[in-house]
Amino acid sequence: MLLKIAVCDDEEIHRLIIRDKLDTFAIYNDVDYELDEFCSSVELLGIKNQYDILFLDVQLENGVNSIEIGKQLVKDGLDTTIILTTSFEQYAAEGYHLHAHRYLLKPIRQDKFNEAILSSIDQFKRKNSKIMFKSGYEDCFVSIKNIIYIESYHRKRTIYTKERIYETGVSLNELLALLPAEQFEMPQKSYIVNLDYVTSITKTKVILNYATEIKLARDRMSTFNFKFQKFIKES
Repeated sequence: MLLKIAVCDDEEIHRLIIRDKLDTFAIYNDVDYELDEFCSSVELLGIKNQYDILFLDVQLENGVNSIEIGKQLVKDGLDTTIILTTSFEQYAAEGYHLHAHRYLLKPIRQDKFNEAILSSIDQFKRKNSKIMFKSGYEDCFVSIKNIIYIESYHRKRTIYTKERIYETGVSLNELLALLPAEQFEMPQKSYIVNLDYVTSITKTKVILNYATEIKLARDRMSTFNFKFQKFIKES
């Protein structure tokens, strides 16, 4: 398995530590990796490639908080698992707003580092699986990770993905049964949403990718919020 990894830290010693721990992990887990290094917020904003994992130091040069930069990159389409690194434990709560996969406190322990990588790999495998359904006369195979939400209206279900929109006669409950229960939830009876795309929740609505708003039913509010909090902690 080849992992494409990036590390952004303004201190060279910490970038070297990440590389050293990656070498140790790779040897004992039979994986290969490619590593790109970034040392400033300017370089971070210039990221062009997609990575499997981004190790992101919370504080960059001159005290720049990289979490805000990370949120902008994700909003602009950067598709990566983010693992935050920092010497300051109080920044862990901020990682929630970035949907950070893990939070590693410096000095980073090898066992914690390994666990974060293995958890990320497991997440890749789950997200990269596909579901199959019929759309008209076409058999469609869609990556679960690309499904943003599903809408039910009359006798049709509309599946919104990152690439295109599908229509199918398969019932909402049948589609829900095909999806990972920990990743998908219904904010109301006519919608299924991918929790990975949820960017905020209010008392009355769920916002996906900072733009799409879906009504959150009052009787679903508690269940939806609990499911989302659990998803954030475990993803």
